[in-house]
Amino acid sequence: MRGRESGMPILEQWESYFDADEVVRKLSQHGQRDKCVEFGCGYGTFTLSVAGLDDVQQIASFDIDDEMLKTTAQRLGERAIAKVTLGERDFLADGCGLPDSWADWGMIFNLLHIEASLDLLAEAHRVIRPGGTLAIMHWRRDIQTPRGPSMAIRPSRDQCQSWAEQAGFQFESAPTFGRNPWHWGLKMSRPAKMK
Repeated sequence: MRGRESGMPILEQWESYFDADEVVRKLSQHGQRDKCVEFGCGYGTFTLSVAGLDDVQQIASFDIDDEMLKTTAQRLGERAIAKVTLGERDFLADGCGLPDSWADWGMIFNLLHIEASLDLLAEAHRVIRPGGTLAIMHWRRDIQTPRGPSMAIRPSRDQCQSWAEQAGFQFESAPTFGRNPWHWGLKMSRPAKMK
């Protein structure tokens, strides 16, 4: 199932909206991101950034669009593709297929305007280990942005935090981006199991 208003502009336009390295750095923690799950790789903008991190050993990245996966694979090159598994998957309808608690860190970027946002967050909670982190980013709704879903369906940071908390995550931080003025970020964690 494709999410509503999920179309993508051309690659160069899309990547002009982000500093992927800044986003990844601020929404993750060095030494706590060995395995990463990415829900919706698109052109591989963030996949490439994560693949370049020395402490990331495995990335499982999913998209419903085969052309996006082909583009991402081409952009990764031989060295980076060794640690990345790309999968064509309708993770909204079928989940991502990874084992429970597989990932240390997950990314959901520009997706929570979809109709099944709580289902996606529940799947992220299932696949991220206790003590792991979920990174969320979306288009701001308090200003006009050059792209993004219509304001009527664009969730606020507070709404996404509430949804993530309903799915079992807890708030960690809300970093700001110096070079990503049109987006907000959230760092949520899955509480560690009680001893």
